[in-house]
Amino acid sequence: MAEVVLEHVSKKFGEVEAVKDVCFTCSDKEFIVLLGPSGCGKTTSLRMIAGLESVDEGNIYIDGRIVNDLSPQNRNIAMAFETYALYPSLSVYDNIGFPLRIKGRPSREIRKEVTNFAEFVSVSDILDKWPHNLTDGQKQKVSLARALIKKPSVFLLDEPISHVGEEEREELRSMLKRIHKEVGGTFVYVTHNQIEAISLADRIAVFNLGVLQQMASPSELFNRPANRFVASFVGEPPINIIACSLVESQGSFFLQSESFQIEISKEIGKAVLNEGAFQLQIGLRPWDIDTYRSRTPGYSLCGELLDCKSVSGESLLKVKVGKEILTVLIEGEFSIAESRKKANLWLSFDECKMHIFDGRSGRLILS
Repeated sequence: MAEVVLEHVSKKFGEVEAVKDVCFTCSDKEFIVLLGPSGCGKTTSLRMIAGLESVDEGNIYIDGRIVNDLSPQNRNIAMAFETYALYPSLSVYDNIGFPLRIKGRPSREIRKEVTNFAEFVSVSDILDKWPHNLTDGQKQKVSLARALIKKPSVFLLDEPISHVGEEEREELRSMLKRIHKEVGGTFVYVTHNQIEAISLADRIAVFNLGVLQQMASPSELFNRPANRFVASFVGEPPINIIACSLVESQGSFFLQSESFQIEISKEIGKAVLNEGAFQLQIGLRPWDIDTYRSRTPGYSLCGELLDCKSVSGESLLKVKVGKEILTVLIEGEFSIAESRKKANLWLSFDECKMHIFDGRSGRLILS
């Protein structure tokens, strides 16, 4: 069982707490992505799993055994790095076969394994080339083949495709999914790119400031983010966040911001009231807001269209509602011509699609 467990793991660099009391489990054959902005602790966590950084507090388990004091070569892992880490003085063939050569495997076995894994990652035609003659995408394929040939139980991937072009990046994403499906190992993958995370992961661990904010499937991160940071970091275009307060008047409940006031159901109002948070922030995904030429029943807000862009068969709108500027994403071409950008629009949304956060702590109150 290639299960990876972090149990109350912490790491400091001087006075800086890079990782703070992190706990999570990556199940056997699961593809986990560690996602977050630069400096959030995701790479440090990966390096501790690999044994490249020591653990200050807590324990790391691989295959059910504590590996805190084991060297990287004794953890049955393989790594692929952002910088590829190929040996410049070795050909592609020798780079891929290097892990077997240092183990003293016979040349015939090395040749067979290199041939198999080179074909698996589509580099059979460049085995006689040198790293300086390869594209970034080819370098990363060679790096992956070198990791695969070790046949580890756990693959650790640190921003492996961040430097390649978009076309090669898409190819490598598809290749990684295929490798995971066919090889069947446990994958832990670090990235700051949410598109990569969503397209690859079974579950995503979102980090910020050294703290694990939430670990969940991509759909759960969208539909029930643990806090405002997760809601804001996951999703493209980003979620709209609006500061407001809960107002109760004659048995009715309202969300009131500087720009508008909307009535909400008693059920939602009472649920928020029971949490004791009156200073709130509501989150609205751009694709959960509907647009109309005239007022409609429901939660309708009048706004001024500031900008309209067409993106891959969709329209991305910027609409000013009072002091708020909201991002709205709708299917198809928007019906108001560019020459009439200043036209008024009515915006409507379903209250069930609101995310309501505590305005002070940022925690999710209701989703």
